[in-house]
Amino acid sequence: MVLVSDTAISTGGISTDMFLERLKSKNISVEKEAVEVNVAESSAGDHYIEFGGGARSAGKRQVNGVILSI
Repeated sequence: MVLVSDTAISTGGISTDMFLERLKSKNISVEKEAVEVNVAESSAGDHYIEFGGGARSAGKRQVNGVILSI
């Protein structure tokens, strides 16, 4: 399974609903979901994650997005 965050989808210039429609039309199993992720701390502070606010901070957070089963 792969999570594509709502923030990453938006950055790509498409709405989450349109993204879902396009994937479903290609018979890709998808569902909207909120998941908890735990971002590991980077000693260099060089990681960047497309989750929305606090992108460079470590720790647990809720992320809304689309789960793809491929």
